[in-house]
Amino acid sequence: MNSFKIHGVVAINKPAGISSAGVLRFLKQIWYPNSNVENASFDFEKYKNRTLENGLKTQKEKRVKLPWKVGHGGTLDPFASGILVVGLGDSCKSLDRYLFGTKDYTGCVVLGYSSETNDVDGKIDNIVSSEGLTEERIKSVIPNFIGNIKQDPPLYSALKLNGKPLYAYARSGKPIPSHEKSRMVNINKLNLDKFYNTGNGLEAVDNNIREYIKYYKDCSFDSGIKNQSVLPKIGDPARRIFDLENLKTFQMSVECGRGTYIRVLAADISNACGSCGLLYSLSRTRQGPFELDKHALSIYDAHKKNLALDAIKSCTNLHNSYTNS
Repeated sequence: MNSFKIHGVVAINKPAGISSAGVLRFLKQIWYPNSNVENASFDFEKYKNRTLENGLKTQKEKRVKLPWKVGHGGTLDPFASGILVVGLGDSCKSLDRYLFGTKDYTGCVVLGYSSETNDVDGKIDNIVSSEGLTEERIKSVIPNFIGNIKQDPPLYSALKLNGKPLYAYARSGKPIPSHEKSRMVNINKLNLDKFYNTGNGLEAVDNNIREYIKYYKDCSFDSGIKNQSVLPKIGDPARRIFDLENLKTFQMSVECGRGTYIRVLAADISNACGSCGLLYSLSRTRQGPFELDKHALSIYDAHKKNLALDAIKSCTNLHNSYTNS
């Protein structure tokens, strides 16, 4: 694709397994191929696998000066999928509107296990029996989490304290400076969509979640963990739960405001039910005017110029109406 310079916005369908910054780097290398981004390729799977193998972006990629600005209107965790609003050129200046706007998510929670990160990217830090936990019990606590509620941001988050992200404190093992933990967030809607009492609930969900599970099972760093007969224990990678049977799981849908952590919400709901839980799948299905099934450009189609330009045009029209309203 020839490099093109456009002021606009496009909603990208981000898959699980790559950071939001990683998606931007991929778009830069295919939309601006003269920017000398290392190992430019239209094959997203190869790109994603390379980022998994290399970990964080390379120093060479950090220093690249691009001919056109590219940014996003609110990050998604690497394990999450769905709408990532991407701004191009001068349109990056109006992305703040998306940080303050409402968002819709669907999330899947496994009960009986919790992790230090509240999701499958961390290590198991607690195991509590979920025996006897019913769909009715979960429904009974849901109303307590609707409206303006207090939420403690997770330690593994990009929220900054004294100019330093919280995850940096967590990874360093150093004490965290004293600060006010709780903050108010707004949950407009919260629904329990599905509950799986027996069987492998991880396999009984939609294709997006199955793809996410496959991503973890196929990762080379998972070798030696999967297919073990020993039950997961505290300190093990949380992804070990993928090989368990008879898990209690539930799927929820959320409409929320700025600063809400869905993985914390999942843990808090599980704790309120007398168990514990962690988020093993998350999809942002709407952000601002953009709906996942209607407006998002697949990352796998981003190299197709006509499709990309059509998506940018239609999304920019929606963006202009949204930001001018």
